[in-house]
Amino acid sequence: MMADGIRQTITALRTVVDLYIEDKVIPTEFLVLPEAKGNKTLLGLDFLNAAGIVLDVQGGNGIFPKILGNSTYSSKRL
Repeated sequence: MMADGIRQTITALRTVVDLYIEDKVIPTEFLVLPEAKGNKTLLGLDFLNAAGIVLDVQGGNGIFPKILGNSTYSSKRL
């Protein structure tokens, strides 16, 4: 349902892409909306779980144990 409450049927495509972060490969599923224009990619919880990323929202940190060997990045560097 759209934000204005109107239902709309759209075509969506599904693909899996290997994302490379440092020297790690994380297969990530994407849903593609062919008619959408100018959208940015949003990596969601599935990606965070697959990559082993733990977010500390209150502290403004991201912990990347699987990718960067338990490295912690503050929100100032993300």
